[in-house]
Amino acid sequence: MKEKWKAKLENIERQLQAQDYASASTSCSYLARELLDNIGSGGSSGRALGIICAYRAIAETGLGNGDKGLWYWRTAQVLFPGIEDIDLHSYEPISEQLKAARFRQSFPEDTLNDNWTAGANENPPEARHKPKPRYPHGMITVGVEATYKIEVVIDVDGQVKEPKLITKVAEPALVYAILTAVGEWKYRPALLGGKPVPVLGTVIVDFNLRR
Repeated sequence: MKEKWKAKLENIERQLQAQDYASASTSCSYLARELLDNIGSGGSSGRALGIICAYRAIAETGLGNGDKGLWYWRTAQVLFPGIEDIDLHSYEPISEQLKAARFRQSFPEDTLNDNWTAGANENPPEARHKPKPRYPHGMITVGVEATYKIEVVIDVDGQVKEPKLITKVAEPALVYAILTAVGEWKYRPALLGGKPVPVLGTVIVDFNLRR
C-alpha cells in the first residue's frame, strides 16, 4: 500500500513540475482522502498529510487561489513542522513564496481586534457557512474522539485565515479533516465604526461519532 501511495505522490510531483496545477490539486485531494480512509489512529500520518498539503498549497497558488494556497501551507506547517526543511526547489518560485510568507503578516497586531464580542464590535462575526469535518473512515473502528481549539482570523471578506492550532496534534488525520473544513467556513465579517474589520478568535471543533 505504501508503494501505491508513493507512486501517486510522485505523479503529483510530475504534475506540479509540468505546472498542471488543476490536475495536481485534484490528485492531492483524492490522495488525502484515500489516506484518511485507510490510516488508523496514531501520529505517523502527519508527515504524509503535511507533504500532500504543501503540494496542494503550491497547486492552489499556481491556480491563482492565493488564500486557499496559504491555508493549505499553514495546514502543512501544523501537521508536519519539518515541511520547512523539505526540498521544494522544483516548484519555485511558488514554493519560495509560501516559505517566505510570515505568519499573519497581513494582519499587524495593532490593527487586529482580538475580541469577537459585541462589546468590542458593533456586530461580531456571524457564521454563514460551516461545513462539518469529514470523520476519517480509517479511524472509525478505533473510535477516536477529540476536541480541537483553533485560533483564526476572520477577515473583512468573511473568510477564515491564518489558523493556529491551540490543542496539541494527537491525531493528524483528525486535524487535517478539521482544518480542511474550517478553511471552507464563511462568516459575515465583524463591524466596527460601520466598517468590516478583521478579528482574531478561537473556534472549537468537536469530533465524535455520535454527531
